[in-house]
Amino acid sequence: MKRILYLLVAVLATSCIYPFDTRPVGGDDSRLVISGDIMVGDICRFTAGNVVPIGQEDTPPDVEMQVMSRSGAVYAARKMNDSEYVVDLTSADMNDEYMLHVLRRPDGREYVTPWSRPLPPPVISKMSYTNDESSVTVLVSADGGSSQHFKWDYEEVYEFHAEYQAMYLYNTDYVPGVGEDPEDPGRIYIKNPDRFKNYYCWKYSNSMEMGLASTIVQTENLLVDYPVTTIPRNSLRLQSLYSINMKMRCISADAFLFLDNIRNNSNISGDLFSPVPSDVRGNIRCVTDSTEWVVGYVDVCAVASKRFFIDNDSEKLYAPDRRLESPLYIPEIDGNGVYNFAWLYREGARPVMLFGGEMFPSKTNMQWASIRCVDCVANGGSKKKPEYWPNNHE
Repeated sequence: MKRILYLLVAVLATSCIYPFDTRPVGGDDSRLVISGDIMVGDICRFTAGNVVPIGQEDTPPDVEMQVMSRSGAVYAARKMNDSEYVVDLTSADMNDEYMLHVLRRPDGREYVTPWSRPLPPPVISKMSYTNDESSVTVLVSADGGSSQHFKWDYEEVYEFHAEYQAMYLYNTDYVPGVGEDPEDPGRIYIKNPDRFKNYYCWKYSNSMEMGLASTIVQTENLLVDYPVTTIPRNSLRLQSLYSINMKMRCISADAFLFLDNIRNNSNISGDLFSPVPSDVRGNIRCVTDSTEWVVGYVDVCAVASKRFFIDNDSEKLYAPDRRLESPLYIPEIDGNGVYNFAWLYREGARPVMLFGGEMFPSKTNMQWASIRCVDCVANGGSKKKPEYWPNNHE
């Protein structure tokens, strides 16, 4: 009978600021840090930074990046912000060899990685989940073929909706004439022509940590129902429809050793004899100064992707914390004896619906709530719906 054992996992922050002080005593350290992989057939993301002590902010270096192929193709990186770079390798040839070239300004230092051919991607056979009373854990099963080491990240998209549908709007265009009541309910409340306009939203995020696993102690290179991420059941990610796009690749033994050593040095429970970061060599070298040490390991690999959905309508996993819900309320008169609805509006409240099934708004029957409860955009959402989304919500 084939045995499937539990695997070693290393979870590493993708930031270039490592969670320990790597600055030598009595001197400065401006070592360059490069993170990311050359992912043939996909969009690659790299970050550039410096080694900094705990608690000190990093000033990212000014660099140019490009991926080069042995056959002569050059793929220039697009700078997304001060530290992040994107390279499009969707059309790159799997049978070619690749390297990363980095030019640092203003001193003109050059850095390269070794030429390497991409490892074949793993086969993601299944994604599923398990849950208990407090959380939902997403699981993955994959076959590494001849490769024993796995690395992954993921993209999350989830649909959520506002707590209430706003049946009425506050008429900000109403300008009362002489003698008119500035808080006349018949003038300041108007029927909402589209109560679903900002009811459904989507939110996008990338994994904050990198997943790493090895099957070196197993008889087969298989991950079976391996934990990827855990979601609290009261999270908005589970309120309606949740999607995770898993991106997994096989990495070399040297890449795994580098990342595993970094993991061990980041572990609070590590012993004093663990190798310190300055003893952990990556595969990036400085062409212009062979004595300069660079932190990072850039592997060349191919990516396997699989998207997985969790639909709360059918799975009933969302368990909101009722203590955090914002109740509807009917405004009361202020200290001056007036219903100051205009002030409520300026302070971020919005009218929602009439109380008790009444037909027409009055000063004492309109229920209000925080704008975050009736407008999903105000609650951090986006109206940009993914093209692949499997429902007709807008």
